[in-house]
Amino acid sequence: MCIAASLLFTFLPMTAAAQTVVAVSTHGANPDDGVDDRISIQSAINFAIAIQRNTGQPSIVEFEPGVYNLRHPPAGLAELITIDNATDVTLRGAIGDDGAPATVLQRNVTELVNEMEGADVISIDDGTNVTLENLVLDNSPGFTSAGECVVVDVANDAVEVDVFENLPHFEGMQAFSANVWDLETRDLKVGVPHLSISTNINNFPEQWHLVPGGDGRRYRLENMGFSEHLQVGDGVSWHFNVASGGHQLRASGTNGLTLENIHITNGPEAVTSYRDVGDLTCRRVKLAPIGNQLAVGPRDGMYTAASRGEYVYDQCHWEGVRWDPLALFNKLGYVENVVDARTIEFFWYRSDNYSIDDLQATLWFETGVVEATITDHQKGATSKDASGRTIRCGTLTFADDLPEGFGPGSVFAPHRRTKTVIRNSVFQNNYGRAPYLSGVNMEIVGNTFRNNGYALAIGLSSPGAGGFSRNVVIRDNKFSRTTWSSVVSTSIPTSGAIRFYENHPAQFTTESYNDTILIENNRFEGINFNPDYAAIDLRNAQNVTIRCNEYIDTPNTVQIDEATTDVDSIIIENDGGPGGCANCDGVNTDLAPPFGELNSADIIAWIFNPDPSLAEPTDVLDGFDTLAFLSYFAVGCMAPAARQ
Repeated sequence: MCIAASLLFTFLPMTAAAQTVVAVSTHGANPDDGVDDRISIQSAINFAIAIQRNTGQPSIVEFEPGVYNLRHPPAGLAELITIDNATDVTLRGAIGDDGAPATVLQRNVTELVNEMEGADVISIDDGTNVTLENLVLDNSPGFTSAGECVVVDVANDAVEVDVFENLPHFEGMQAFSANVWDLETRDLKVGVPHLSISTNINNFPEQWHLVPGGDGRRYRLENMGFSEHLQVGDGVSWHFNVASGGHQLRASGTNGLTLENIHITNGPEAVTSYRDVGDLTCRRVKLAPIGNQLAVGPRDGMYTAASRGEYVYDQCHWEGVRWDPLALFNKLGYVENVVDARTIEFFWYRSDNYSIDDLQATLWFETGVVEATITDHQKGATSKDASGRTIRCGTLTFADDLPEGFGPGSVFAPHRRTKTVIRNSVFQNNYGRAPYLSGVNMEIVGNTFRNNGYALAIGLSSPGAGGFSRNVVIRDNKFSRTTWSSVVSTSIPTSGAIRFYENHPAQFTTESYNDTILIENNRFEGINFNPDYAAIDLRNAQNVTIRCNEYIDTPNTVQIDEATTDVDSIIIENDGGPGGCANCDGVNTDLAPPFGELNSADIIAWIFNPDPSLAEPTDVLDGFDTLAFLSYFAVGCMAPAARQ
C-alpha cells in the first residue's frame, strides 16, 4: 500500500487593523531618570482611551525598556495607575533579548512601616478588551524580607536572623506569613509547618528587634513560637503587610482581560485581585521572587471572585506565595423562602452585588440535584446573619418550575465561569493550595506541581465560597514532593496531591457533589511525607475515572472516602504501572483489533522512514484506504493522554 503525505499551506492576504500608538514619552514619562512618572503615564492612558472612543480603533500605550518610577503613596488616591471604562486598550512594554519583559513599573515607597496603607499599582475597572503586555510590576523597597537563622534560643522562645543583603528591614517590623526554607536548594523546607499566618494583626504582638551583629542586619524575635521549628542555618521569609498596602494589579467589572508576559516579584496582601471579570487570559504570567528574596506575597497570588466566562492560564509560573497561588472561587446561594412556583428569595455571604441573570445553576437539595436556568435576578440589600456575618439578599426566577423538595435550606451554585484551563504552568514552593479551584468544565493539563505545602484542591472552601465542580479533567501533570500539610480542618486529617473535598461543616458533609472527573496520565513522585496523605484523595465525589497514572516513591496512591463518595461510580483502570501503565504507553487499548495493538511511535517511523524493516504495520493495515488509516492514526493510535 502506498501512502502519500502532503502539507497544504494557504496564505490569505492580511491587513493590520488600524490602531493608535501613544508613546508615554510624548506625555513626559521617561525610564531610568528617577522622576515620578505616575502623572505622565496616566495622561498617556487617558489620551489613548479618548482616542479609541473617538475613532473606534484600538489604542496602544507604549513604554520603552527601563524603570518607570511611581511614587507612593499618592495623597488621597486608591491607585497609582487607573484604566477606567476603557475599550480595546493595551499597555505594552518592551521585550528583552531573553523574551522577558524589559519595562518595569516600580512603586517607590518613601518609608516602610507595618501594615502601610497604600494604593493599587494598576487598577482596571469596567473595561472591555483590556491588555497588559511585557511589564514587570515591582516595589522598591519590597514588602517582603528574608534572612538566615543564626540563633535558636528555645528556653526563651527566641530566634535571631541575619537579613540578606539588599533586602529591606527596619526596627519593629512584623513577621507576617513567615516560612522556613532550605537555603541550599532555596525550597520550602518539607514537613515544617508555617511559622505564622493570620490577617488579624492582634495575633502578632511581637516584632523583630535589631540586635548587635550581622553587619547591622541582625534581628531578634521572641514569644512567637518560631524557635520550635527553626534550626541554625535555615532560611526565614516574612512580610510587612498582610491586610493592606494595595494590590500590584486589581481588576473588576471588566469584559475581556488579557495579561501577556507579566512578571510580579513581590507585593503586599493579595498580590493581584480579580472581581467580576469576564474572560480572563493569562499567558506567561510569572509571580516569583528575585535576588535574595525567598517569597513573593503574604496572601493569595491571584485572588479571583465572581469570575465569569472562560479563564485560561497558559505557561504561567507561581512561586513563593504564602497562601493560595491561584484561587478561583464561586458563590453559593442559600434559599430562604419560596415566593411562587419559579421564584425564591435567597442570600449569599459577603456583600458582592454582581448579576447572575441568564445563567445555568446547580440546585442541590435533600432529595436530589437538578440543573436549572436562571432568568431573572433581583438584587437586594445587605444584612447580617445570626452569627454576624455579612450577607447579600435577593430574589431569583427560574425558567422552569422549582423541583419538588427545593426550598428553604437548599443551596444553589450559579455557573458564571463556564470554562477554566490551566496548562503548561508551574506551581512550586507555595505554602497554600496550589491551586484552589471550583466550577464547571475545568482542564488542568501539562503542569508541574513541585514542593507545595498543600494539594491541588477542588471543592467547597467555606460557606461563603466554593461551588459544585463538574466535568473536570486532570491530565499529563507532574506532582513532585508536594503536599505535606492539610489546609482543611483537623476533623478531616487526610490530604492528597490532588484533592476533592468539602469544608462546609453546616451542609454538604457527606454529599458527592463533585461530579464527572477524569484523572489520567499524571506522574506522582515522593508523595510520602505523611502515610495518611495520598497521591489522589477523593471525597464528596462521583463518576470519577482514574487511569494510567504513575506513582514513584508514593506508597499511598488512591484514597477514597466511602462515607462521602459514590464508590460504585469510581473507575480505576490500568493505573499505577511503569510510565503510568503498559497499556497506556503509546498503545490504544480502547479500539478493537487489529488496531488495538499498534504503537504510535512505530507507525510514525513507518510513515516517514523507507527502511523495509519498519514495514510490519502494513500487514495489519493492508486493505484499509489512506483516509481510514489517517483517521485512525490521528484519533486512535495515540496514547489516551493525547486523544481527548
